[in-house]
Amino acid sequence: MPYSVGHFFREKKLKPSIVANIWCCVILLNHTLLYHYATWSSSLDMGGSQNNTLTIVIGVFIIYMEPALMVADIVSMMVNQRDLVQCMERMQIVDDKLRKENIPLGYGRVSLVINVVLIVALACEVILISFNYFLFELSEEAIVSSLTWFLTALPLMTNSVARVWYIALVCMVRQQFLAINEYFMRTQEVFLEIKLNMQKTARSAEKTARGVEVVGYLDREILAKGRITPEKIPQAPFPQPPIQVHPAPQPTTIRDTLLAFTMNEKNFSVGDKMDKKLILICRLHDEVCEIGKLVNKMFGFQMLITMAYGFMSITAQFYFLYCGLVGQKIPILFRNAESLWISCIFIALTACKCISVIYVSWKTKTDAQKSGVHLHKIANVVDENHFYHIVNHLSLKLLNHHLNFTACGFFDLDMTTVYAITGAITSYLIILIQFNLAAQKTRSMASNNTITNNTSLLNITGEF
Repeated sequence: MPYSVGHFFREKKLKPSIVANIWCCVILLNHTLLYHYATWSSSLDMGGSQNNTLTIVIGVFIIYMEPALMVADIVSMMVNQRDLVQCMERMQIVDDKLRKENIPLGYGRVSLVINVVLIVALACEVILISFNYFLFELSEEAIVSSLTWFLTALPLMTNSVARVWYIALVCMVRQQFLAINEYFMRTQEVFLEIKLNMQKTARSAEKTARGVEVVGYLDREILAKGRITPEKIPQAPFPQPPIQVHPAPQPTTIRDTLLAFTMNEKNFSVGDKMDKKLILICRLHDEVCEIGKLVNKMFGFQMLITMAYGFMSITAQFYFLYCGLVGQKIPILFRNAESLWISCIFIALTACKCISVIYVSWKTKTDAQKSGVHLHKIANVVDENHFYHIVNHLSLKLLNHHLNFTACGFFDLDMTTVYAITGAITSYLIILIQFNLAAQKTRSMASNNTITNNTSLLNITGEF
């Protein structure tokens, strides 16, 4: 991370540092060279006679995809370090404004999930690389030199940490959208409760008025028929004191901060206080969308290369697992395909990296789109012309607050991408297996022809 560690521990803020940038460049160059040495020194048999050209090409491509991931992650963090600092500051400003409007934000669960994801990802990486090391140790005499094999785990660990950074930032953006949507839902509930109470009061008053009218009509009928004189009408023994209605106390709950309404005979109308509050929240919604776009800009290229690596590595792992099951030789870098359960762990870990990124991006996008829906639900409850006008104006603004997470614009990070990648992996895996079968058939035919020619040559030689 190209930031000042001392400044972070003192003030809990990110600050770019020249020394940290130089250190990142040195570490990047050192790890890249060591990874190249570790992979090629331990995989000299990769180009053996038993490996066909397709296997060699796939292995070389996957080998250099991992350091490419590491280079992309570290260089992107160095290039976007000021954008990341700006992103964190803007998030802090939005959080302060939301709390000022009595909109709570809970990052405790997000922090817990991020820590668990980080620990699980690094633990899985350590398990996989340890398995490869012990397998290598049993097959090699130079145990000390084989320790360089652990260096091959550094690019994937760096990639896991970078994905956790992205997930954490997107989850923080999503938490702000959830807080805004929760506020809209609570506002709708308050308005609905007030409206139901007003309707209940109106119905009670109407029933009372009808009862008084019926009693008056009966009294007039009795007086008209002469059955009783006005003097004989029974009076109440004690006069009933008038009912005093005290003004309701000023509420200290959400009502006081949500609305200022005036009652009339049929409904209520929302005052300027609620209008200004909704306008402020919509502005905060726009600011959160801009923060999300900034996050997508910082990590767009990393998401693109991550999806490419996930597609290639999962396809290759399935292919080499098939080669191991049919008894073909596997390159040493993919020898974990010899074990079914280790292959399942690797495929699950790589798939979770891609799916978690896509899922968080998709959920954040949908939560941003739900704000306009919740705002219109409030308008349906209020059912007042002025409020409809305000909501229609604000919903048009929310519609223009378009937030979408993409991989450098090549494709959207949503669940349709998971479906497309799954279909592509299946298709290319079938193609690779067909090429493998064709190569094995050609090799078998060439071997049979060689044996036949040798046999014929021996027969001819024996005759002479």
